[in-house]
Amino acid sequence: DRIKLNQMVDGLNACIGDDQRIHSTFSQTAAATGRLASSDPNLQNIPARNALASDIRECFIAQDGFSFISLDYSQIELRLLAHFSGDEALISAFCADEDIHAKTAKEIFGASDKEKRAIAKSINFGLIYGMGASKLAAQISVSRAQAKEYIKRYFKAFPTILSFIDSIKRDTKNNGFVTTLFGRKRKFDFANASGMVLAMYERECVNTKFQGSAADIIKLAMCQIRPFLGTDARMILQIHDELLVEVKEEEAAKVSELVEKAMKEAV
Repeated sequence: DRIKLNQMVDGLNACIGDDQRIHSTFSQTAAATGRLASSDPNLQNIPARNALASDIRECFIAQDGFSFISLDYSQIELRLLAHFSGDEALISAFCADEDIHAKTAKEIFGASDKEKRAIAKSINFGLIYGMGASKLAAQISVSRAQAKEYIKRYFKAFPTILSFIDSIKRDTKNNGFVTTLFGRKRKFDFANASGMVLAMYERECVNTKFQGSAADIIKLAMCQIRPFLGTDARMILQIHDELLVEVKEEEAAKVSELVEKAMKEAV
């Protein structure tokens, strides 16, 4: 871990500009889903939860007199799943502000604890990423048959989700493209695909529906918070569903409130 930390810090040091700050480059076209992609250095890939996380994150400090404020969408892809599928059980869970992973665990296992919630979380996000039983089995260290049973129970608890995911695959094959919430298209050549490529396209078209829509939403939010930015507040990083703003300390509370409101009302 220490070697990895040193390598990461060396990479960051190489990107320090004349102003003694790190500046990343963002591309709108590098990620097929439409997400912004950070490079040179990739600041979207800083460790968050492993042993290196606290050490590496201590390296990032705001300018004197400024603070960082971070705002992110909570489980936006699962909320999009609820929106698109219209599944009543999922919608009611979000409306009641329930722990969606704990609820899923209860539906699958009849109860929720730390281990069962972790499995439910893997299933919740895995289905959005087009994950099948084999990959789920490897991820949660169970047999393929057991993983298949978990997925079966999931779809029994949230019955309209399976038909909706199947409709994404069917419509993409028929139309040659999948659309995001705002109508942005990603094309797939299903007609000439076979075997592993076909399976990959099925996973990617499902993933694009959710990740692509989430990308659209946060880009719209970024446009809408532009009037609040300037010399006293500047957006310095976007990490998929999260925005990081560097703001003068005396303006932090005000800017945080404005950005939060804009993000909530973007759609």
